[in-house]
Amino acid sequence: MVQYGLDQNTVLSLDPRIRDYVLLPICVFVIMQGILRHFVSILLQTQPRKPKRNEIRHGELLRRAKLFRNNSQFLNENAFQSRRISLIDNFKVVIEELKPKEESTSPDAPMQMPVQNPEDLQSMLNMMKQNFANVIPNMLSMAWISYFFSGFILVKLPFPLTQSFKGMLQQGISISHLDPSYVSSLSWYFINLFGTRGLLSLCLGKYPADETQEMYSQMTVMPTAGPMNTGTHKPFEQEKIELEISKLISVVDDAENRLLGKLPRKAHND
Repeated sequence: MVQYGLDQNTVLSLDPRIRDYVLLPICVFVIMQGILRHFVSILLQTQPRKPKRNEIRHGELLRRAKLFRNNSQFLNENAFQSRRISLIDNFKVVIEELKPKEESTSPDAPMQMPVQNPEDLQSMLNMMKQNFANVIPNMLSMAWISYFFSGFILVKLPFPLTQSFKGMLQQGISISHLDPSYVSSLSWYFINLFGTRGLLSLCLGKYPADETQEMYSQMTVMPTAGPMNTGTHKPFEQEKIELEISKLISVVDDAENRLLGKLPRKAHND
């Protein structure tokens, strides 16, 4: 790209037609694009699979056991033992339910990869649809802006900026010593793209077409195997062992002595 020299103190006179035929159309285009992307994302969303009754029951049992072990110090001996025995009995019942199902599975059967699960494949397909709905319009919009409005200087910001903002606000133009407060057409597109997201969220409610979250979820997507992986008896067996060896260290039994010990001696004698 050809570079042009220009004194930094030079004030450019912008044609008003640039405002009418470049600046405002880009603003309207970005807003309409965001509204369209919002409704397309809603159409592409699918309802997640409802967990089965046994999955919910098993998951809640594991959650109750972990909460019990983490907060058992606030119970007395009788309450601790009754809850502990009840949870162990429930774990024994669940283990007896799951063990026959695991034994009935042939050990010679080939192991199914997580991505071969139809539910995981459907989830990955929905993620790809969302990514395509976000990435492709942005690519086409950038190509449209770069082709029709390349080299335009649209606005001058009403406050001074340092040279570090030059690469961000003057994309698509290369004029040496130009004041960084001038904004190019491509940079104006990105400013509107990220700046109107809050406005669209306020007007449309939840904004599902958030490119940043979609890119992050795409990088960290991993197939899951149901709520808390309750398809095998091993987590229940491990939790049952933890309950069997757990002992009570209560902070309730000596609470009265510790409270009276903190009171003044005269009040303690009374």
